[in-house]
Amino acid sequence: MRVTAAGAKSFVYEAKLNRQTIRRTIGDVRIWSIDGARKESRRIGVMLDGGTDPRQLERQQQADHAAATAAAAQALTVGELWPQYLETGRPKRREAWRPRYLADLKAMAGKHQATRALMMFRGFLRWCAARPEYRAMTDREAGRAAAILENLPRNTKRTDALEAAQVPGWWAGVEQLSNRTASAYLRALLLTGARREELAALTWTNVDFQWRKLTIAD
Repeated sequence: MRVTAAGAKSFVYEAKLNRQTIRRTIGDVRIWSIDGARKESRRIGVMLDGGTDPRQLERQQQADHAAATAAAAQALTVGELWPQYLETGRPKRREAWRPRYLADLKAMAGKHQATRALMMFRGFLRWCAARPEYRAMTDREAGRAAAILENLPRNTKRTDALEAAQVPGWWAGVEQLSNRTASAYLRALLLTGARREELAALTWTNVDFQWRKLTIAD
């Protein structure tokens, strides 16, 4: 048994192989029993008697494990990792994705809205690069290739908006629409600032007539 200067105690096996001292730590005395340590010592002794260096065997096992892990990682596709990203790749300082952004992330697994999808994909690449098991197979610059950017529209902010002086005329025109649902929908968009999809998904259970209140997703 070996005792460190800090008082930690552990069972240690020591012998010689080819005139070289071989020392192997079996384990903490709080975990290993004396009988268990003796059995492990005999196992290591049998290996040494057969000319096998346990250190070399351990290094080989570690190399085999690393190779197997790398091979498994190389077989992964974005489609297989994306669900895991949605589950564990949530932004910093937040407990979860915002509902609307999560819906977009799920939708971006398809071929639509390429510019916004590329922005989300860059976040996915950053997440992969931060994880040891995927770091070696991740190219963080893949989403910035010139060939990709040249074929996408610029992701610029919208500039089309109603000026304050235009609102009365627009409101009067919308009130005259023959489709009353469309008329109410458009005016509600202006009053609430909700996204088109959020208001389109509104149900009567989200409308409180007593307190004149709407509950909108996100």
